[in-house]
Amino acid sequence: VTAATGLQDLTSSSVKIYSFRDNVFVDFTHMMNVDATIQVYNLLGQELSNEHFGKASVYSKEFDNLEAAYVLVKVKNGDGLITKKLFITH
Repeated sequence: VTAATGLQDLTSSSVKIYSFRDNVFVDFTHMMNVDATIQVYNLLGQELSNEHFGKASVYSKEFDNLEAAYVLVKVKNGDGLITKKLFITH
C-alpha cells in the first residue's frame, strides 16, 4: 500500500490574502514559522511576481502597471499551499 503525497491547504485562518486598490497583501501575522514563496499571475497564466518572504508580518506588493484586472495569488509556505483570485484596480 502506498500513501498519497501532496501539498496540504493552508487554513484561511492562518493566512489572509486580500487586495486594496493596486496592492496585494498576504497577512502572516498569525503564523509562527514563515518561509513562503508568493507568486502572482494574471488570468492568462503569466507570472507577474515571484518573491520569497520570511517574516511573521504582512507582505505587500504594488502593481501600479496594471489597470483594473483580476490576478491569482499563490502562497506556498512549507508544505502548505493557498491560492486566491483578487481584483486589482489602479
